[in-house]
Amino acid sequence: MPTLRSLLSQLALFILSVILATAIWITAQSTDNPVNTLNGEIRVQPIGQRADVNISISPESIAVIIEGPQNLLLNLNPDEIFAQVDLSQAPLGTSRLPVTVPFDREGLNITDYYPREVTVTIEEIVTRDIPIRVDILGSTARGYDREAPIIEPTTVAVTGPASRVSNLAEAVVTLHLDNARETTARQLSLLIFRDNAGASVSVNNLNLSTRSVNVTVPINQLAGFAEKPVTAQWVGEPAEGYRVTNVTVEPNSLLVTGPAAQLDALDRLLTEQIDIEGITSSFTQPVTIELPTNIALEEIQPILVQVEIEPILTTDAILKNIDILDLAPGYTATIQPADVRVFVIGPLPILNGLQESDIRVTVDLFGLEAGIHRLAPTIDISKPDISIRSAQPEFVNINITRIITEPDTITTTIPIEDSALPTLPLTQRSPSPNLNFSSSFFTLIKPENHWL
Repeated sequence: MPTLRSLLSQLALFILSVILATAIWITAQSTDNPVNTLNGEIRVQPIGQRADVNISISPESIAVIIEGPQNLLLNLNPDEIFAQVDLSQAPLGTSRLPVTVPFDREGLNITDYYPREVTVTIEEIVTRDIPIRVDILGSTARGYDREAPIIEPTTVAVTGPASRVSNLAEAVVTLHLDNARETTARQLSLLIFRDNAGASVSVNNLNLSTRSVNVTVPINQLAGFAEKPVTAQWVGEPAEGYRVTNVTVEPNSLLVTGPAAQLDALDRLLTEQIDIEGITSSFTQPVTIELPTNIALEEIQPILVQVEIEPILTTDAILKNIDILDLAPGYTATIQPADVRVFVIGPLPILNGLQESDIRVTVDLFGLEAGIHRLAPTIDISKPDISIRSAQPEFVNINITRIITEPDTITTTIPIEDSALPTLPLTQRSPSPNLNFSSSFFTLIKPENHWL
């Protein structure tokens, strides 16, 4: 039987073998999957904060060092690691608070992180009504004045951190007046906020009760001034066949001064008379204004009258024969119908002087062979300002046929014996298919030793 010493010796040998095997396995694992470190940056997340405060953290992220086997580091999900700062006991204002990194991943360890503390500022969220001011640029027209602008709403409620909201002094909108003569109303955006020092400040990330306001600027005419429309006067008539289509005045109204009662009674201003007798085209002419007694123009300026004159358009129908162009030699053509009715439109004076020779209707048969063809005639007009409205018919039929030429005259001599009858030379024209001969014509020739 084995002795106690022998059993102890065998147990010691077994334990040593296990230790050596474990060491060898650890060495092999370290060789295939060595331990490395990973440097990263993670954001600091607040916990335990109140809902009615604004929180700012500086810095917003910290650096961490993670150690572990290479394969675990490579498979690490960034969402698994984060830093946090507890605000449940933090006071309002600015304070330094510790940062913790609650990381629990088997095989990986956080060996270090920096900084260990962050600066936290906790501010109350407040709401203030900020007054709105209108900045008016430009001016009214001469003879007009404006009243104080009407703003709706008059304030804008701004919500945000107390440090930012408490420094706001006003919101400013800008309205441009360009020689305005009547009350002006606009919807304007709130683009500029100013602080207590008058400097522009940003309202990004602040909540505004409105982003636009309605602004109305009442504009009134001053006493002794009035804006009156201008009407053009003319005499005569345009040339025969022409008409006046429009008359405009630029400017179409003028500011005048004078006694209030007389201005109230004055409904319009009249230009001097313009003579359009016999005119055939549009024109522009400078004019003066016929002003009543005690009424004067507030400003001297050029006044132009534009008179638009155009011919009176009318229509006419003309029946024209069709001319044939480029018919190939050896062919003839017939047209059905042989003429078309051309409808034209133009100024009456020109249309009245239109001659038949001024219009030509043609069909071009170039390259066409024998047969029946359907073509649209070409219509040309040599008179200016005359245009074609339509033609009837729009298409005509052209029958092209080949010309058949008759053969030349053929003369035949028939010899006979002395005892026979005299030689009778025969002359005849080969008849055409539709030609009938009622008799023959013979010429008697005198041969030697025969009678005449």
